Amino acid sequence: ESMSCSTPVIMSDVAGARKRIVDEKDGYLFKSNDVDDLAKKMQIMIDLDDDKIDEMGQEGRMRVQEKYDWDNHIKKLIEVYNNC
Repeated sequence: ESMSCSTPVIMSDVAGARKRIVDEKDGYLFKSNDVDDLAKKMQIMIDLDDDKIDEMGQEGRMRVQEKYDWDNHIKKLIEVYNNC
C-alpha cells in the first residue's frame, strides 16, 4: 500500500517480503528480528534528502504498477489463455 502511494518502505527481510522491493532502490530491507538493523534503516531513511525519497517512492510506484496492476494481470491472463 505504501509503495502504491509513492512512499519508500522499510521491510523485514523474510521470505516473500524480500521479493517485494529492491533494497536501496525503492525501500530498505532489515534483518529479521534485528532491532538494531531496523533502527539503522530507519535512520538512513530519515537522513535521505527529499529528492532521493521522491526517487525511491517513484521506483516503488512503478514496481506496483508493473507487478500488481489489475489491468496488467488481466492482459497477462488473456495472453496465457490465448496461447494455450
